[in-house]
Amino acid sequence: MLRNRVLQAVSGGLDALDSLGVPALALDEEDRVLRWSPELLDIFPEHRGHISVGEPYAEGLRRLFQGKLDAAELPHIDRYIAEALQRHRWQEAPYEFLYHGRWVRANVLRLPGIGSLRFWNLVAARRDGDTLAASMAGSGGQVDGEIIDRLADGLVVRDAQGLILRDNRRFAETYGLASPADAIGRSFPDILDLACTVPAENEEARRCWSNYSRVLGAPFELPLPGNRWVRVRERRTHDGRLIGTHVDVTDLVRLRRSAGEARMRAEDLAAQLAQEIEDRKRTEAQLVQSARMVSLGQMATGLAHELNQPLAIMVLAADTAMLKLERSGADAIPDVLTRLERIGTTALRVRAIIDHLQAFGGQDDGQAALRRLDLRDVVRSALLLTEASIRSAGIALTICLPPSLSGVMGRPIQLSQAIMNLLLNARDAITEKARPDGAIRLAVEALEGRVMLTVSDNGGGFSASALKHGLEPFFSTKDVGKGVGLGLALAYTTVTGCGGGITLSNADGGAVVRVTLPAMAPDDASPG
Repeated sequence: MLRNRVLQAVSGGLDALDSLGVPALALDEEDRVLRWSPELLDIFPEHRGHISVGEPYAEGLRRLFQGKLDAAELPHIDRYIAEALQRHRWQEAPYEFLYHGRWVRANVLRLPGIGSLRFWNLVAARRDGDTLAASMAGSGGQVDGEIIDRLADGLVVRDAQGLILRDNRRFAETYGLASPADAIGRSFPDILDLACTVPAENEEARRCWSNYSRVLGAPFELPLPGNRWVRVRERRTHDGRLIGTHVDVTDLVRLRRSAGEARMRAEDLAAQLAQEIEDRKRTEAQLVQSARMVSLGQMATGLAHELNQPLAIMVLAADTAMLKLERSGADAIPDVLTRLERIGTTALRVRAIIDHLQAFGGQDDGQAALRRLDLRDVVRSALLLTEASIRSAGIALTICLPPSLSGVMGRPIQLSQAIMNLLLNARDAITEKARPDGAIRLAVEALEGRVMLTVSDNGGGFSASALKHGLEPFFSTKDVGKGVGLGLALAYTTVTGCGGGITLSNADGGAVVRVTLPAMAPDDASPG
């Protein structure tokens, strides 16, 4: 909405410039054409029939340079375009340039969040700076000359042919001249030959001067020997003379380059950090998957029993039904239907176990959004895969679920795995102690604003180190090969990721793990 209003304001501004007959061009933040005024085509006829909305500004510059450069310069057109784009993006003040025999002033208005508005006007005869030029050329008297010599920045006046008429001490010092008089009558490239005696340095300085000096008013930075830079800016007077300022900006350029290098290093470090984070996520996902496979391996015996038992029931029911039909014929149909119904019910139970195995062994849902869950359903999913393993170990399992419960936010597969890990840890603790009266209790209860799940056992409890470090990754008191030390750590990560918490303690000769999760609004409580 705001962008549309700003675009409307830009359009209104262009309409105003149109009414004044001002050539103008609106660009977006990526320097693509948004709109232009008809007068633009009068001052830059190369655009007529070619410019279009969405066209990159660089394409327009290419048309202009193709009509301006001679055969010797055309091979360098891409460099000229890149430098012109740089001038456009860095421009802060108007500058003038000669185009088709006319002097044109280029202006820019930055539009944050939108782009920029460029507009041009033909420069009429004017006398701005003529007084300074006259005084520097020698017609302003001795006092003016002394003042100019005391200026902190270099000043120079050149005639229409580019020969130096007057310069000050600072200009002479900048380019290594003994006195200002040494520059009189020379062209600026001659001055560069005196200042830059190393061929490579001379070539670079001359190229920079040749490329940038043609755009009057646009400041540019000229490289000099000794890792120095001078910012040059020239303006012309009505009679064709040129006034140039030469300011030493070495410290500024070095600071800017240092900042650029620091930014590049920071970007490299940020990219490395992003890659490390991505690698860590990938490794964590692999560890989670490994932990799941370990859990499935630990539950293998119980799951085999859990699947074999219903399959045996189904086989027995089918065999009995066939015998009944063979012996009694149609009279056996009611009994056969009952047995078929039992087969169907048992098959559904087997399918539920297999579905949970597939979900549990599949990809992690850690990137999925949190959603409303009934913690009792999550408990039932965990029990479907662990209950047989616990009971086959001769351990009594008590489950206490309330008749109604507020919902919680979470990811079902992760929470189910967390509960499974707690139950399997309790089973392993009891098995290790070889207790004949081993018992595990899982209870869910509603507290004020929270839902709490507690898993307790009589397997001897946590050691002092386990109470302190049990929630840390890879901490394990089990023998090598019996665990990777991720069960409690993954449970902790899952629970805290849902906005909850987990605590470890000992009571009544065993371990107690309490998981608390924020409860949803009481209106969301569901029976079940």
